This record gives sequence, C-alpha cells and structure tokens, in this order.
Amino acid sequence: MRVLAVGDSMYPTLRHGNKYTVDTHYEGIAEGDIVVFFIRGQVICHRVKRKIQTKNNRLFFETQGDNCKQPDPFVITDKMIIGKVVVPGSNTPRISDE
Repeated sequence: MRVLAVGDSMYPTLRHGNKYTVDTHYEGIAEGDIVVFFIRGQVICHRVKRKIQTKNNRLFFETQGDNCKQPDPFVITDKMIIGKVVVPGSNTPRISDE
C-alpha cells in the first residue's frame, strides 16, 4: 500500500507531497515505529512515542508527529492501525515503488 504525505507534522522524516510504502502485514508495534491509523474520520501518519498497558492488559499507543511539540490528544489501539511506514534509509527493507 502507498500513502501520500500531506502536511508537515512528520517533517523532516516524511515530506509533504512524497509517497511512502506502508507495510500492512507487519508484526507488532514498537516505540519509534511510524504508523498509519484511522481516527475520527481521518487517516493519520505519526510516530509511536509510548506503549501503554493497562491493568486489564489492554494496549494503547501514544503517538506524535516528529515536527509536533506535544503528543496527539488521544491514544490509539492496534485495531486502529492500518500499517507501518517503510522509511527509506532505515534498517527496514524498502518495498518496490510499484
């Protein structure tokens, strides 16, 4: 899956107008991963800053744009995550542009 970056919340890691590959068959989410998720009718691409495990063993993720001073004003669950962004130049193998 490919997504078009819109806005500058993930600058300089992801740049407005560029397309990025999203791995929709990922295994697990770690702090530092860049995830694409759906919330409040929007598709958002931000970095996982913190994993939060409740006493009931529910798992939530706090996210934040690289170019944002504060974390997002919500937490997300794994069910909201569409996939992880494959960032060129990272240790993650790049998936073909086509």
